[in-house]
Amino acid sequence: MSMKQTTTTQQDCGPVIEKMDDYLDHDFRSGAGDEFTGHIGQCHSCREELAARIALGDRLRSAVRGIEVSPDLRQRISQSLDRPLMPVSRAWPRWAMAVAAALALTIGGAVSYQLGQLRITAASREGYLARISSQVSGIMRVGLGDHVHCAVFRKYPTQPQPPEIIAADMGPEYLGLVDIVRQHIPADQKIVMAHHCSYHNRKFVHISFVDGQHLASVVIALRRPGENFASSELAPALSAQGLPVYQSKVQRFQIDAFQTNRYLVYLVSDFPDYLNNRVIAQLAQPIQQFLMHLES
Repeated sequence: MSMKQTTTTQQDCGPVIEKMDDYLDHDFRSGAGDEFTGHIGQCHSCREELAARIALGDRLRSAVRGIEVSPDLRQRISQSLDRPLMPVSRAWPRWAMAVAAALALTIGGAVSYQLGQLRITAASREGYLARISSQVSGIMRVGLGDHVHCAVFRKYPTQPQPPEIIAADMGPEYLGLVDIVRQHIPADQKIVMAHHCSYHNRKFVHISFVDGQHLASVVIALRRPGENFASSELAPALSAQGLPVYQSKVQRFQIDAFQTNRYLVYLVSDFPDYLNNRVIAQLAQPIQQFLMHLES
């Protein structure tokens, strides 16, 4: 394929990817799918994406079939979709995704995050992260990306890690942060993971905690030149004992963040707004003081 042909195909990929759900839902109007199928026949990356979505549907259907649904829930889902529930076909229609989403909400956060594990290819995961990251400011993408990559896509432990594992993973310099987080999060939350990790060649201190329904992360990264919330397009959304805190939201993710002289600090979660605000208000000052001690 020539350079000109390759460039043209890449430019056409965006509209084709947007139409994939319609294709799987058999929702093309007469003749509208010809351009789509022609592109799929020529574009290797879009064929991989389509195959990944079909495989995702198959795996998600298998997971959903193993869950018993009450007649009342089934009726409510059917009414919300304004059509009866049908047997699941090979394709992945929107009503099936609605059923899966309702099941995840009914059963709790653990199931919804297991569904996150079904994004089965690295390209699909990166594509999803690119889409949601484009909806928040650049400085907010730092914490969002690590939380989704490390805590959502990777299966977090179902039980808290032993203290000796946490101590080894955190190292003596940052180990004190674990106690700070433990002391200032709600009593029903438990820390399940605390370690150093990396994403896109950037290193993080990452502490995750859950309550059975929600997953949250404290993500800390060294600031790079030019990274400053005060010079971004964001304005402080709240003050934690005089410390300005900045906020963003994309899909189910709430992001609260602040900075010190050397660090960017994020709380990323699927908490309701009010709970994310409450947790960051409790965490911000003790974490700031800990990090300022490291900076001195």
